[in-house]
Amino acid sequence: LRVVAPGRAAAVVRTRLLTATGRASLPEGVLTVPAGSSAELPLPDSAAGARGVEVISDTPVLAAVELRRGTTGAPSDYAWAAATTPITTVAGLALPGNSTGGTRVRTLTLTGDPDRDVPVEIVSTRGPRTIVKDVTLVKGGTRNVPLGGVDALWVRPQGQGEVHASVTTTVGEGDGAVLAVSPVPATRVAARSGTVEQAP
Repeated sequence: LRVVAPGRAAAVVRTRLLTATGRASLPEGVLTVPAGSSAELPLPDSAAGARGVEVISDTPVLAAVELRRGTTGAPSDYAWAAATTPITTVAGLALPGNSTGGTRVRTLTLTGDPDRDVPVEIVSTRGPRTIVKDVTLVKGGTRNVPLGGVDALWVRPQGQGEVHASVTTTVGEGDGAVLAVSPVPATRVAARSGTVEQAP
């Protein structure tokens, strides 16, 4: 985990793992980041089964987790999983096609509100076909949703509460597989325009 404190004040950062059943504490989960600098927190082997990392800071920070796959002496790849913005209304993401011809696996990871259960509607498209799926995120938990070969998706929380979402894409198999992680950003679907009047 890498955290950057871009401001003029140092940041005291608390971190927890996000799992299918809720938040899990880290043995060394508190990190101090000097002002205008960055710091790293190695994640333990036990984090391999986690679906995300929660970062709470007393000042604004930037954060991302570096993901690596592959073994020494074999082809490998890495990706940065950047922090996501909270989704309270709707979020959307267009997904590129598979130009390599290799096996492609896409997974949507959702993180729930720490204070309440949140029903979520997932709308995805595959060519002219629209697919609607309803899931419920338990209080503070996470969920992985296989996406298959969809072209785009929308994530819409139902009722109160906020969620976070990202899509992980893996192409290929074994040590030669490559990966990418894309946050699903909150989307503005309507905006108020100004009034235009003709001058006399």
